[in-house]
Amino acid sequence: MKPYRLAAPEVLDRLETDRTGLSQAEVQQRLEAHGPNEIEDLEPPSALEILLDQFRDYLVYILLIAVALSLGVGVVPGEEPRYHEAAIILLILVVNGLFGFYQDYRAERSIAELRQLAVPDATVIRDGTRQTVDATSLVPGDILTLEQGDTVPADARLLEVESLACAEAALTGESNQVSKQSASLAAETPIAERENMVFKGTDVVRGRGMAVVTETGMATEIGTIAGELRDADDVKTPFQQEVDDMGRRLGILISGFVVVIAVIQSLVTGTDWITLFLLAVGLVVAAIPEALPVIVTFALALGSRRMLERDALVRRLPVVESLGSVNYILTDKTGTLTRGTMTVQRVYAGEQEATVTGRGVDTDGTIDVDGSPGVALKETLRGGVYCNNAVWSEGEFEGSPTEVAILIAGIKAGINPEDAPRRVRSIPFSSDRKRMTTVMEDGTAYMKGAPEVVLERCDRVLIDGDEHPLTEEHRQRIEAQRGAYASDALRVLAFARRTVDDPEAEEATIESGLTFLGLQAMIDPPREGVMEAIEDTRTAGISVVMATGDDPETARAIGAELGFDTEEVLTGPDIEALSVPELTDIVTRVELFARVSPKHKVKLLRALKTQDLQVAMTGDGVNDAPALKNADVGIAMGEQGTDVAKKSSDIILLDDNFVTIRDAIHRDCEADPPALVVGEKADTR
Repeated sequence: MKPYRLAAPEVLDRLETDRTGLSQAEVQQRLEAHGPNEIEDLEPPSALEILLDQFRDYLVYILLIAVALSLGVGVVPGEEPRYHEAAIILLILVVNGLFGFYQDYRAERSIAELRQLAVPDATVIRDGTRQTVDATSLVPGDILTLEQGDTVPADARLLEVESLACAEAALTGESNQVSKQSASLAAETPIAERENMVFKGTDVVRGRGMAVVTETGMATEIGTIAGELRDADDVKTPFQQEVDDMGRRLGILISGFVVVIAVIQSLVTGTDWITLFLLAVGLVVAAIPEALPVIVTFALALGSRRMLERDALVRRLPVVESLGSVNYILTDKTGTLTRGTMTVQRVYAGEQEATVTGRGVDTDGTIDVDGSPGVALKETLRGGVYCNNAVWSEGEFEGSPTEVAILIAGIKAGINPEDAPRRVRSIPFSSDRKRMTTVMEDGTAYMKGAPEVVLERCDRVLIDGDEHPLTEEHRQRIEAQRGAYASDALRVLAFARRTVDDPEAEEATIESGLTFLGLQAMIDPPREGVMEAIEDTRTAGISVVMATGDDPETARAIGAELGFDTEEVLTGPDIEALSVPELTDIVTRVELFARVSPKHKVKLLRALKTQDLQVAMTGDGVNDAPALKNADVGIAMGEQGTDVAKKSSDIILLDDNFVTIRDAIHRDCEADPPALVVGEKADTR
């Protein structure tokens, strides 16, 4: 069952429940059938197992043989055990083993982080009464009540919502709040857009709602991710594979060399076996590069320190070399290639169009327009400041990226939020309403929302400082401008106002008969230096592609600005429809992937692996963890990334910036400005 595709009554029918909730007897039966609502203890390796694993490679085996031979000399009459040699070799092994143990022990805490997302209590309706129960006792069919501040205890289908919004960064990695609704959705809706579902471990940040539990425990989205993490194989880096291969070849070479020398000595000189044994021990100990592990560790540690200076924190030392072997990078868009903050770039009002300069949360910028700014333009920007829940205090902003963006645009126009009239009423935004309205103390109501929603509530338009009847011609002009912005992948909000005599009037009265003011169009712009970093990385022989959860048009717009080939865009549904062999045939020619979820990234990774590519992959959400763990180099975001993503990764970008990946690959981290060496691959060695 895909509950987001079904109407709420059908979901209740299939789960054999209703809004009065399950009986206690039914709960007990379902609990026995489905098990407790918790992430199973996936039994991570013990500290001893992790420690012993540090000594499981051929070079270590050879060194241990050398220790045994050095001590075994003592059985020969007249010979003393070579304690000095054995002690030095053992010290090297222990130091390297403890260092590797420290790194790997920390890396095995991913599942523990998932368990921390568990919720101790939940509010449910059972036997027709509202009650608080242990969240582990929840079963499919339970009726949940959710309020602001709650953590969602299980995956559930929403039945009723009242201005409900959730923060789902813990699951999706997306920082925007998700406004919820209860209507059914189209088939194959990505998880980040399932507005009629709530998910275990996410938080309710606004409003309230009622939902029916659809999945519990390991069947939830979080539980599925935990299972994928458990089943993911530990991937050896190319460097580790090379060291293992060298150990095998070295062992064969030394053994063959000792046998040849022993045979020659025995046949030619007639040397006795005791002398031959001592000779073999000396040859083995002399031939083994005891200092190699220390030299390797020191070199990798030095590389990791230099990478840290470029804001790339290495969690596993062998990855220092692996990053230099990467020839394919699959990178996120939001926050990595872009700033992760919305910026208003265009304003259309009163048949005037203005360009807004400046980017991000910097309030330095101007409103550039031909001639003098009209009243409608100023009122559109004022409406963005007054109809806004973002907070500006001492130069710092708090609120959703969209509201912060329109607040900053107003500040650039000289509108001080602190001078705004007191707000006496607010009609909040919701995914059903697609609009927000505020009533100010001076009797003016401002509305912002989706252009089509705002326009249908307007009957006048502000032009040249005067209000005119909103004709069909005006509507067509506004719609054409909105379409032009949308084709450039800009997100568009419309603004309107009216005078209100009674702030406590019905919502329908306040939100009708408005005067249309204008449009504000915004985008999450690329970071400075990213385009140059991508070009440098490609010059080094490394393919760079972008994977985003945004729609294809947004991917094309940002991709074109950053120099990606925008002719072909592969979407998440396209990836699902293709088999791995089919995907393998086309994956290397596509540079843009849109509507992509982490499970699509895993499939892309499998397709790339079949072509013997060394793949680096970025991610920040909990559900990115399996892809990060399976990639040759998993790169997590340090600022916006979840703890699970960080602990499943090999490298953490402390500044979430793609430029840092370029700098980390660069073989001389102290070069300024960094410039990659042209060749088949970059090399950190």
